[in-house]
Amino acid sequence: MSAGLEPPDGQGNDAAERSRILLYHQASKHSSRGYAPSPGFLDWDSQPDPFRTFEQTRRIPLPLHRRVQAAGFHQLHRDALPSLSFSASTIGLLCELAWGLSAWKAADGARWALRCVPSSGNLHPTEAYLLLWGEAVGLPAGVYHYHPLDHALECRAELGEQQVQALRHAYPDHVGMAGLSSIGWREEWKYGSRAFRYCQLDVGHAVGSLAYAARVCGWGAAVDPRLTDDDIEALLGLSDRDSYADRERERPDVLIWLESRGQQALPPDLAPLRAVTGTVTWQGRASQVGREMIVWPEVALAESVTRKTVDVPVCWPEPRCLPVDPAPEHDCPADRLIRQRRSAQRMDPAGTMHAADFRRLLGRVLPGVERWSPLHALPFQPAIQLMFLVHGVEGFAPGAYLLDRGLPDWPQWSAGRPWQAADPHLPLYGLPEAQDLRRLASQMSCYQGIAGRGAVTVVMVADMAETLAREGAWAYRRLHWEAGLLGQILYLEAEASGLRGTGIGCFMDDDSVALSGLRGGADGRWQTVYHFTIGAAIDDPRLQSEPAYPVAVSLDGSAQEG
Repeated sequence: MSAGLEPPDGQGNDAAERSRILLYHQASKHSSRGYAPSPGFLDWDSQPDPFRTFEQTRRIPLPLHRRVQAAGFHQLHRDALPSLSFSASTIGLLCELAWGLSAWKAADGARWALRCVPSSGNLHPTEAYLLLWGEAVGLPAGVYHYHPLDHALECRAELGEQQVQALRHAYPDHVGMAGLSSIGWREEWKYGSRAFRYCQLDVGHAVGSLAYAARVCGWGAAVDPRLTDDDIEALLGLSDRDSYADRERERPDVLIWLESRGQQALPPDLAPLRAVTGTVTWQGRASQVGREMIVWPEVALAESVTRKTVDVPVCWPEPRCLPVDPAPEHDCPADRLIRQRRSAQRMDPAGTMHAADFRRLLGRVLPGVERWSPLHALPFQPAIQLMFLVHGVEGFAPGAYLLDRGLPDWPQWSAGRPWQAADPHLPLYGLPEAQDLRRLASQMSCYQGIAGRGAVTVVMVADMAETLAREGAWAYRRLHWEAGLLGQILYLEAEASGLRGTGIGCFMDDDSVALSGLRGGADGRWQTVYHFTIGAAIDDPRLQSEPAYPVAVSLDGSAQEG
């Protein structure tokens, strides 16, 4: 453990772990006095491979889809949707929209892939798995690793007939589960001590991306808070020594139930699921991701104290009766919107956001407002509040606004600042005087100009101390999952508004909290976990775009050029 990261003496184990993760958070902060420890330069020769494969496994290529009779994006949130049957074709669509490639970009002799799910620095530490027991031709029940480069499943373990029947009997409405894990070195290579935060944000984005993809299929997806890291490792084979000998290990993140009737529901009994863990034989060996790896003590600390060993109660959002602005007449097909999502690199400060689009976005980040929400995929007690720095939203004066997402301690938000109701229907509060916060938004986001050139900047602030006290040190991870999931919503809402979004993980931590009037700092209850900006993107003419995959098929089986 590095100097300065030891907890105070005389604390119990749980309190000591909470103290350690808060010390990590403090040590990984950026401020005007200096940035968090990082490599300081990029060794391009040791850049980790963004695509892991498992050698000596059976591979199942998945169908690609370009002509899908998908619901409109806004229709996803409001209407009952038909459910696609469990098949290799449906699994192909699910994986493609959740974690598959969306395009290739090329410039100055370099070429890189983009995915439907964003990632900090486009480094993609998140690995995706499927545990399937549904009945489908050409897709035996088993545990699979998803390989997005080739859009294929790699069989890590086959399930025996007795196991399959037990799972189908216990979980008749579920066809399987998705699992996520992280290879931290992919982020540490570039970001150093702060990389652990970015890995957790990426998990939240990946959960949100899967929730949207499942909804397009007419399925439901929900993380199970009751499972421990030991459970996840055992079910995905992450603890199998032979599979990872001399290779980078994967940290367990989440397991997500896949429900075939479109409900985001969790089964009551986990015993049949856990019974699978001791009866499978793991196949294949993980590929090496990097030529070398440096251990960052701050990250090692965060990993050790946030391991999930407890069962956390499921918390579904309470329905809220709030009017939502009607969807626009033109509703882009959801699959097209998901594939076209990009992270903006530059923004036009003259670009604006329509008031109706802004209000719709506000409703979509509130739990329990609409019939379906990707927020339901993460059934924890909400712990993130949102501050909006409005620069160019029609009908809203420039300045800072707070959105009350239903956390129990709203009065703390208004302490010391004259917040006033800013909308007759939504729990949005603003300061009485207009303010031009473009420069401040850029300064708070590590002096990145894009944060001040969009139509709105979003600051996500977590009720960190209270959440850790209630759930334990491991909850530091799920706070970032919630922020990442909110970021995924913002990305797609931006696209649906004809704009573009960008997640910003580099920010001056304490400055962001101070603007809201909350108590932050080293001993503060509230801590910043994510920034985001939405605006009119300026495309780079130097970039060339290429299809994600060379050939795709429609759901009727006809070939399509990708």
